[in-house]
Amino acid sequence: MKKSKHNIIILLAVSILLIGNKVTAQTEYSINGHLVDEGKEPVMFAHVALLSFQDSSIIAGTVSDETGGFSLKYNSQGKYLLSATFVGFDNYMKELELSGRQNIDLGTILLKSKQIELKEIVVRAERLKARQHVDKITYYVNSAMKISSDTGIDMIRHIPGVKVDLMQNVSLNGSQDILILVEGIERDADYLAQVNPDKIDRIEIKETPGVEYDAGVDGLIDIILKKDEHRGVDGHVYLNIPTAGDEVFSFPTAGINFAFDKLTLYTSYNGAFSFFDVETEDQRVFSSEGNSGEITGIESLSQRNWSQKLHFGMDYFHNDNNRLNIYGFISLFSNNQGGSFLLTEDYEGSGNEVNNYDKTDFDINRSAYTSIYYQHIFGNGEELSLEADLYSLRSDVRLNLEDTENSAVYMSHSKPGETSLSSRLNLSIPLNKQLVFRTGISQKLRYTSDDLLAGYRHSESASAVHLSAHYSKGKLQGNAGIRGEYLQYGTNDQQIRNKLMAMPALNIKYSLKNGDQFLFSYKKGINRPNLFQLNPYQITTDPFLTQKGNPDLEPAIKHDLNLDYSWTFGSSFLRTGIFYSYRKDVFEYLTVPGDDFSLGKEMHNLGNMHSSGIRTSGSVKLHSKITINPFFELFYVRTNPNEFAQANHIIERAAINYKTALSAIVLLQEDLSLSLSASYNSPLTGIQNDYHEDILYFVSLEKTFFGRLKAGITSAIPFKKKFTYQGYNIAGNGFEQTINKDIRVSLFPVWLKIRYSFASGRKATRIKRDISFEESRPKKGF
Repeated sequence: MKKSKHNIIILLAVSILLIGNKVTAQTEYSINGHLVDEGKEPVMFAHVALLSFQDSSIIAGTVSDETGGFSLKYNSQGKYLLSATFVGFDNYMKELELSGRQNIDLGTILLKSKQIELKEIVVRAERLKARQHVDKITYYVNSAMKISSDTGIDMIRHIPGVKVDLMQNVSLNGSQDILILVEGIERDADYLAQVNPDKIDRIEIKETPGVEYDAGVDGLIDIILKKDEHRGVDGHVYLNIPTAGDEVFSFPTAGINFAFDKLTLYTSYNGAFSFFDVETEDQRVFSSEGNSGEITGIESLSQRNWSQKLHFGMDYFHNDNNRLNIYGFISLFSNNQGGSFLLTEDYEGSGNEVNNYDKTDFDINRSAYTSIYYQHIFGNGEELSLEADLYSLRSDVRLNLEDTENSAVYMSHSKPGETSLSSRLNLSIPLNKQLVFRTGISQKLRYTSDDLLAGYRHSESASAVHLSAHYSKGKLQGNAGIRGEYLQYGTNDQQIRNKLMAMPALNIKYSLKNGDQFLFSYKKGINRPNLFQLNPYQITTDPFLTQKGNPDLEPAIKHDLNLDYSWTFGSSFLRTGIFYSYRKDVFEYLTVPGDDFSLGKEMHNLGNMHSSGIRTSGSVKLHSKITINPFFELFYVRTNPNEFAQANHIIERAAINYKTALSAIVLLQEDLSLSLSASYNSPLTGIQNDYHEDILYFVSLEKTFFGRLKAGITSAIPFKKKFTYQGYNIAGNGFEQTINKDIRVSLFPVWLKIRYSFASGRKATRIKRDISFEESRPKKGF
């Protein structure tokens, strides 16, 4: 028995050795690759499988990691199929021959977004509503968003943190110092208003833009289009039609593209018309020893604001490695208000005095912009881009106030203007799949002046260089960079000031096993005063109030720090975190009293501000046909007036503020949707001023016909009848001022909307590019 057991053991050992030798003798093949989407972002947790060529049975499989990378191993040569699949993307399939080479590197594999044709409507397949990247959040467009939107402006209302007011001014997390891009090309809200929402694939939000962008940018919204541009002719016409003559709120657009083999020409138009009855109440209370009183001004004005802009452009593809783009616009816009102004003076011991005035307030503005852009792509993946642009603005601003009884006339007239010239060079150098370096230089010259102020001219020269590194491996992704900027600025009658600044930026993302992510970001930037904040021309708003800018303003430095946690569940996405921001040398209007119950407002650097709080946002699918997009921010604000402000009796302040917004979409049918967007902020604390406005909300019903025709009905702020679009509370040495600027609307204001799109021809391509340009417009009235 013992001998038998001994023989069995020997036999098993010999068998194992023989099998081991056979396995060892076999060749092990390693198949590697990297999955990315159309935005060149990694596709994480996709299923990758090696299939039998004869019957497509699964032989081996794996899942892509956080960088989109995968590695498969198999030990038998022959012909196979490689499959890569992920929800929301077309299946990828490739034939493989395993023989000879032991390591097969497939490089970068592009997974294309899946689309389904249904009754001539392109419907987005169910996929993640949003995705968190190291330096941006990508929100994917679904059918409900497209059906409920007539323009690109309508669509971004459904993005958490993005606010669009009634005049289509766009802000991100409360800041209007943002860039709006379409396919990486910097546009503006006017251009976005004409983008066909059916062509939008996703919207990318960068809350801390990298060092390659202008240091004054607080955020970035990039609209990425679907890859279905046509070679031939395509275009659109959009109208929104008011139903009441005294409540005109219209933003018509039209555009047409002509695409040839290597050349694409495009032009478009967009207008903006807002006719409303505007009322302003301005109450000033003075209380000092032996000298007190109250002045109340009530304006009843008819607003007639309009804007018209013509865009033009050209894309030229010499070959796959050399591309040229030219873009520009010319614009005319005006803010006109006219009506009556009632001024009541009530002085202690002197009784009341009432004066009636006829008020006329208007301006005419002309602007033009042209840019040229060239991109060269090297064979090893390096990219070089060159750009230059020119912008000019000329304004004619007039305010007349005529006393109807005494024939006294108060008149202000200024002619501010601005010219800027910019150029930059950017270079991207990928060292390997994990590490990419980017660098570049830029130069911007800006001149502002007023034709009615002889000898006044403010100049600014900003020279910058930036360098950044972008790293991605495993669960860790990050980028770090620094922007060095040399700034020279001042007027022609003073010594030019110099400022050398280093502005770093850092973004880090760490992914957990369940797909949740931690994110950290920091950025230092700068806010520069615009044309109207610099212009020292004094405007007489009424007999007791003057206002002017200040050419001696210093740029304001800003620091932003964020720590966030994001997670996905089902097709929903949520993010929450804490933040801290510091603003140094904040510029704000300083209001000081005179000896005769007058007030003077002048722009100054008034001190520093600290803000810290919590922020939550996301996109949640409550039901297969109901989606909500919430945003909430609660923060503590503390101000530190500088010595100049303290000398004018401005004291430290502290308050809790909040910002909140919500959008919702209900898909009633395949081609019929109901949508709501609303936003409200508590009074926001400044160094001397508190700013407030009423809750703003829109309700829309949209229906699509035949795939190309869309019609809808919209109501803004229904049931309010009166809407405060701008309000201030100001306190100083012995005075308080409260301003409420309102519009009067009907109980249920309604606007009709209609859009028609057309296209014919084959597919074409458009050039992607970045621009750092923002047009400053005088904001007057509603």
